[in-house]
Amino acid sequence: MDFLNTLYLATKPTDMWSKIIFGLDNGIGNYIWTIIVVTLLIKIFLLPFDFLQQRSNRKITKLNATLQPKMDAIKKQYASNPQMMNQKLAELQRKEGSAMGGSCIVMLIYMVLNLTIFFTFCGSMASISQYMIKQQYEDLSATYDQVYSVVMEENTDLTEEEKLTLATTQAQEAVLNKYEDTQVPFLWIKSIWQPDTNTSPVLSYQNYLSNTKTSEEDLTEERYMAVMGKVIEEYKTTWNGYYILPILSAVILFISSQMSVWIGKAFAKKRKTVYATPTNKLMIILLPLLMSLFTLFYNAGFAIYIVASGLIGMIFTPIMTVIIEVLEDKKNQKQKNTNVVSYSRENLKK
Repeated sequence: MDFLNTLYLATKPTDMWSKIIFGLDNGIGNYIWTIIVVTLLIKIFLLPFDFLQQRSNRKITKLNATLQPKMDAIKKQYASNPQMMNQKLAELQRKEGSAMGGSCIVMLIYMVLNLTIFFTFCGSMASISQYMIKQQYEDLSATYDQVYSVVMEENTDLTEEEKLTLATTQAQEAVLNKYEDTQVPFLWIKSIWQPDTNTSPVLSYQNYLSNTKTSEEDLTEERYMAVMGKVIEEYKTTWNGYYILPILSAVILFISSQMSVWIGKAFAKKRKTVYATPTNKLMIILLPLLMSLFTLFYNAGFAIYIVASGLIGMIFTPIMTVIIEVLEDKKNQKQKNTNVVSYSRENLKK
């Protein structure tokens, strides 16, 4: 039986994020901490844009809250004259449009930047996962071949059939013993290169081909099962995870997105004013659900990035929101003082 298939060695990804992750891991020596550090660096980079986006979002929300009563008043006033009503509405929108337009541009830039980082990082984590799975198999395959060859050479007193049986058994045992050393676990997760779900941490032959983009010509099922068969059997009832990261990602991102609203309401209560509720209520619910779906279908390494990003956001978001509210209070106070001075001067003239 010929086990010596021609193997194409795993090619290390060379995109920007992969270089950063592999470079940092050389110093840190732990992929989980490396992903968390990269997440923190991304958050710090986005911090100024996030701040501007929050201010712009707040400005648009307030403009909408101010604009809607004016529009309702125009509709009521010119209900019997649709032509005049449309003209007045157009004038109002043109007047307020310039202020809102600038805020929308800031939000658009932030959104494009965020999406670019998200999808490129997601693609990099998929490439890294593919590389690490293939690298793991190659390490285990080398262990199998080494033990197999040694047993075949040392047991010259056995028949060919007995040597084949003994060599196969001992080689598979060696692979099983080495398997744990080649894994990258995280708390309850057996392998961060697989999703945090009830899927097995050990890939079947077809799943291995699909995950690593390997063809059947490059690796036969006979060879793969010779190397991985005992490991697959050992872990066939083992879950890689328990859906904890997908659930955590949804909960944390929802809380993180709501924190600015809660803080805004607290400041509004303190000022004895009505808080302008954000208009993007759907996104506050939809975004956490979308992120949760991503973590379900992508590897746990990417899910760790999503959860870490949410947790870091829970630290940064309240700080930025408080700063924005304090700046708004100062702006309102300055405007109030200016109005008082102007009013006093008018009285003096009289």
